[in-house]
Amino acid sequence: MVRVCFRQVGRWDDALDIAQEAFVKAYRAIGRFRGESKFSTWLYRIAVNAALTHRRRRRRDPISLDAAADHEEGGGSFEIACERSEAPCDEAIRREDVRRVRAAIDELPERHRVVIVLRDIEGMAYEEISDVLGCKLGSVKSRIHRARSALADSLRSA
Repeated sequence: MVRVCFRQVGRWDDALDIAQEAFVKAYRAIGRFRGESKFSTWLYRIAVNAALTHRRRRRRDPISLDAAADHEEGGGSFEIACERSEAPCDEAIRREDVRRVRAAIDELPERHRVVIVLRDIEGMAYEEISDVLGCKLGSVKSRIHRARSALADSLRSA
């Protein structure tokens, strides 16, 4: 859950707080869990909603350049699996690729960023994503297709 929150808000400290908030909300609302979906899906939905609310709220707050620098230096990372290389230039290229993908995902509209994170980073099934977001399966597939197309366009032009 923390990773999903991190992918939405981009700050490790915030992701930890949001995940904790999601668990507290789930604990308080456990009586309203109807069992129509898996418990984990229900939890993810609470976490995604909390992360999106946080992101909207943060959009209205001023951004600190110091906070951005702190995040880049040590707050959680977005990793793409690849073979380790002996050559330092290969490592630099990989890091640049990771940075470009991360930036492209961050630039996606909220509805597309969420489905990319849940499907391609967290590995959720389409049906689970549909349950988490409370939308139809066709909508999930459409959003994923549009998000992947937007990512490909963004990475080609960068």
